[in-house]
Amino acid sequence: MNKAILLASVLIASLAAMMAIMTSINTIVSIKEPMYSGSSVCARILRASGIVEDLGCNENTWTNSGKNWTRDCIGQGVCGATAFKYLALGNTSAPSATSTTLAGEIADCGLARASGTYVTETASVGNWTIYYTWTSTCNNEVVNTTAVFNATSGGIMLAGTTITSATLQSSDQLQVNYTKWVS
Repeated sequence: MNKAILLASVLIASLAAMMAIMTSINTIVSIKEPMYSGSSVCARILRASGIVEDLGCNENTWTNSGKNWTRDCIGQGVCGATAFKYLALGNTSAPSATSTTLAGEIADCGLARASGTYVTETASVGNWTIYYTWTSTCNNEVVNTTAVFNATSGGIMLAGTTITSATLQSSDQLQVNYTKWVS
């Protein structure tokens, strides 16, 4: 059941991205109402001492490879079986539209790429969330970027963004919450 909901949500997001692509190349599309999509990423730290630090929210950058995957999924039905639910953390430069990997992706210290939890936001049509909480096992681990992939390693990077730079100590937790919408 969750896989079907996830696939449907990815297809909706894919349709939204395809509509944006079609508009940007001046293709005439006859639709009853316009479709928009968006995504934001919010993060916060739960320090081992019990202090909570809100790192704020940022908009996502859809990568070209993510847009091409969306195009191929909608236009050719080539979607694959793996959902975009794998969240990664990094510690270098901001992802851009041409990024295919997350620069400085962290692969150790309890902060490696992980399968996020998918939740359909039933109170709002077209909204869904993917989130994960990491627990640092090292001291002085800097985190300042995040991205969404469709695999535990490698795979297609759908989108990514920066988060407020934070230095994690052992037993600190970092929560990252991707909220996506189609309207």
